[in-house]
Amino acid sequence: MNADADSGGALQGSRSNDCRPILTIMSARIQNLFESLNYIEQALQRLDVNPQAGGPAAAPPVNGRISAGSLVVDHLAHRVFIGDRELALPLVEYQILYQLVRRAGLVVQYGDLLRHRHDGRSRSSRHLKAYVGRLRLKLSNAGADRFCRIETVRGSGYRLALQS
Repeated sequence: MNADADSGGALQGSRSNDCRPILTIMSARIQNLFESLNYIEQALQRLDVNPQAGGPAAAPPVNGRISAGSLVVDHLAHRVFIGDRELALPLVEYQILYQLVRRAGLVVQYGDLLRHRHDGRSRSSRHLKAYVGRLRLKLSNAGADRFCRIETVRGSGYRLALQS
């Protein structure tokens, strides 16, 4: 009887020990899956694809120009047009608008907007908020608010929402 009890106890102990490697492998595979999903999401953002809308968020670039409604950003010339009128913007505001138009309909993270700077100067989120506020005002004064607006996505970033 004692021999059976000992072998049963040893068998149960070995079963519980055998589960640990399996759980470790499953945990690693789940982590890899999440990393893959994150990679796919980032790739879609780089391609300007909006999975919810099932296609491109803004018109694809043609000769360096990206359009979102009547708003056209000429990235090669660093110029912005609303309809046939040019909207003069300082470099920082232009860069913010370019990132938003590139990913129209998607949330552009605060960090991405702060990182895509060409003048080499770092800015805080407070500066970013002020620039976006001025950009909103300029777009509104130029009449762009009829077909697009910059939305704040609290805790994440900004989105250029296109109106129908």
